[in-house]
Amino acid sequence: MATDQAKALALQTKINLSGTETLSDDEITQLSQLLSNISLSKANDGPQLREPRVNDPRPFNGSNHDGDGYNKLENFITQLKMVFALQPSRFPNEITKVMYAASFLDGMAFEWIQPFINNIGTTMEDPTATNFEQFTASIRRMFGNVTLLSDAENKIMKTKQGNRSAAEYTTEFKRYAGLTNFNEPALLWAYKENINAQLQDELIIRQDIPSSLIEFQDLVINLDMLFRERNKKKGGQQRKLNSNFNHQQHSSPSVNHPVYQTRPSHQQPSHQGHQAESDDIRPMEIDNTTKKKTYTPLSKAEKQRRRDLNLCSYCGSADHDVLECDVAPARKQQSINANSILSQHPPTRGNATIFTFEDFLNTQSK
Repeated sequence: MATDQAKALALQTKINLSGTETLSDDEITQLSQLLSNISLSKANDGPQLREPRVNDPRPFNGSNHDGDGYNKLENFITQLKMVFALQPSRFPNEITKVMYAASFLDGMAFEWIQPFINNIGTTMEDPTATNFEQFTASIRRMFGNVTLLSDAENKIMKTKQGNRSAAEYTTEFKRYAGLTNFNEPALLWAYKENINAQLQDELIIRQDIPSSLIEFQDLVINLDMLFRERNKKKGGQQRKLNSNFNHQQHSSPSVNHPVYQTRPSHQQPSHQGHQAESDDIRPMEIDNTTKKKTYTPLSKAEKQRRRDLNLCSYCGSADHDVLECDVAPARKQQSINANSILSQHPPTRGNATIFTFEDFLNTQSK
């Protein structure tokens, strides 16, 4: 019985020789049936998807480490598996995979695989050159890190999360977990033990703790993100409060500020026309800490006003003059008596007369 391919070939030959006019009704029916079968076959196959582009692996020369303790050979094998998974049409059999992998070996690694390739098809043929799983097992025995397993197990058991985010810690954990022989319960226990204390405390009080490692890691990452966001908001609010407090401290002096100004309580200006002006007069400043009185010089206009109104030239009161002012510094009775004596017999130093308090008052009244 002729196959569809043989029937199609015979019909094509006849059409090429004499055209479609010479075809019988049976041949036309056969041609229609063949075309229908081809259409159904294409429909059943579905759309042809284009395989994604993938980078070739970086060459492996037999070196185990790249500086941080992570095995380069494992990177090489993972890159090979990515190419095989994303472009399967390029690798119809195992020997094709091994040949592709061998093309990216360099240095002593290529010298290692070369005899296996040369022995393909001979009595000395080895599965290392014809089966990819055998190839990976052999190259690991030859160039793998002999402490790779123990190093990865130590990392899993001893590496703490610390101040890192849970996402960063989980990434490193997964990196080494794939190199160990630990089962999922062991990995889950190690992961729980090494997350930070805040996350551990939160997980203790929760009831919906997942039992799978992946779901547990997702929960920890989400909780860690919430905690960090909350701490960030708290820090912003605290900085705002501190800023407002500092601003108030600088812009609004406190009542207890060590230096403030005051006005004598007995000051009672008698002239209404100058009442507002005299209310603002603060002839001295008092330091709360040292109780030391300091004199604030008056303006010429204020001096003249006090002279015109016969006011005290120091405090501005109309009840007394400056000699009887209780507010003026050193106006105790002994000071008055001493000044009276000094006014009669001014002290001298050499040929120069010493400047006295009365001299000071006279300069203020001029």
